[in-house]
Amino acid sequence: MTNPVKAVVATAQRMINAEYGKTYQRHLQVTSSLIGRLGLEKELEGHSGCVNCLEWNSTGTLLASGSDDLKVIVWDPLLHRQKCVVNTGHEGNIFSVKFLPNSNDATIVSGAADTEVKVHDLNKLETTHTFSCHGGRVKRLATADNVPFMFWSAAEDGTIMQFDLRQPHRCESVCNSVLINLNAHLGVNAEAKCLAVNPARPEQLAVGANDPFIRLYDRRMLSPRPTRSGQGQGARSSWERHSFLICAAVDGEDFSLPEGCATYFVAGHLPLKQQEYSKRFRTLAATYITFSPDGTELLANLGGEQIYLFDVSHRRLPTNIDLPVSLEAANPVAKGNDGFFV
Repeated sequence: MTNPVKAVVATAQRMINAEYGKTYQRHLQVTSSLIGRLGLEKELEGHSGCVNCLEWNSTGTLLASGSDDLKVIVWDPLLHRQKCVVNTGHEGNIFSVKFLPNSNDATIVSGAADTEVKVHDLNKLETTHTFSCHGGRVKRLATADNVPFMFWSAAEDGTIMQFDLRQPHRCESVCNSVLINLNAHLGVNAEAKCLAVNPARPEQLAVGANDPFIRLYDRRMLSPRPTRSGQGQGARSSWERHSFLICAAVDGEDFSLPEGCATYFVAGHLPLKQQEYSKRFRTLAATYITFSPDGTELLANLGGEQIYLFDVSHRRLPTNIDLPVSLEAANPVAKGNDGFFV
């Protein structure tokens, strides 16, 4: 039985301290009784194509969905009805949609297969910004609760871009939005697949790519760098812009990272398994990553493999395990490392 005095103290602290209140809410977000009651409540009908992404607003009162029909629908999930339909103007499947923080849920951002990122005003149902910097499909967007007017995108051109709506932006021959160019670190075939911002430590940005490593960057040590994008130099198609981004990475432009800026997480057996996958012309790729509400854990889905949970607060170095010959022969899969960071 809960101590009534402690309950009163906890209630008072929640009312006084907003951050404590968030911790309390997150602690009670998922309980065993709630999981036991989960089930299909209602099918929301409105899209005419595959739904690729869903996104809740910060209070859980609105749900946004992006689809192959090139539309974003904002729903009232409690009343099971549409609030508004946004004709995004995208020319490719929508892969990610986000509510922009501190916008009173009136601004959303979308990223799509047409390589473009767009910002939409839900009150006027119009597109206010279009960013054509990427040279590959935009797979994920990310926002941070305490960083209004700013968001990040991950695309299959191998770049992570940062956009600030307070600053004027033009997609020209030099792009000022590239925060990370994986082509300089992973190789010219790099593809950024997903990203997430730590809700408890917004300076931490996690990135998944077409390899088994999850990268955790400290944004405080990074800033967008001017990069040749090909816009204004005859590079109008996405593959031409992609070529410019690759050339920028291999032709001497500085994309080095400050020491201590990046931490790598990986399950111990996957680097060796990656060699087997490449022989079969397959790659291990992180298709989705997300932080726990308290920011201490990082969940990663490796496409075609498993789901892994990393402890970002108590990191472990790789551990080698030497097995007896007889045990190794009987169970060769047992040889390897636990999950670790580099």
